Order: sequence, then structure tokens, then C-alpha cells
Amino acid sequence: MPAVEWDDLVVSLGLAPSTRPAVPPEQRAANTARVRRQRAARAARGLPADDPRHGKPSTYTNWGCRCPCCTAANTASCTPRVAASRARKAAA
Repeated sequence: MPAVEWDDLVVSLGLAPSTRPAVPPEQRAANTARVRRQRAARAARGLPADDPRHGKPSTYTNWGCRCPCCTAANTASCTPRVAASRARKAAA
């Protein structure tokens, strides 16, 4: 299968190609490393048990909280996406 240019694919879907310049791979890698360091630092600090951010998928992801409330919220958030992915794979 021939390689398709991103802009050609976007136009074929009836959308306008982005005018924003592509992020260089070095910058993307630096951003990824920065976000990983930030998440690790937040997870190391932890959250107090009475913090109002508990029970949200973002707390599970960004703070690394694995309390039952955050785990349940993350599971509920992922369930529809996982089910749709499995349905697409089963249909293929």
C-alpha cells in the first residue's frame, strides 16, 4: 500500500490541512520527558486522603493515585473506549 501524505488524507476527508508547523522529533521527545518527570514528581508527593481531586480519572493518570475511588473512576473512563476497540477488532 503506498504511503499517503497526511495533508492529502486530511483533504480527502473533507477537512482543511493544518497550517501549524510540525513539532520536531527532538522537541516532541523533550516534551514527553518533561511530562513524565512531572507525573513522577506528583506521584512521589502523593495526595492527602481528603483531597477533593480523588475519584477522577485524571488523578489516577496525573498523580499516580491508586486508591479505590481513583481506580474505579479510571476504569469507568476507559471501559467504553476499550469496548469500542474490541468491537472494531472483532468486526475486522
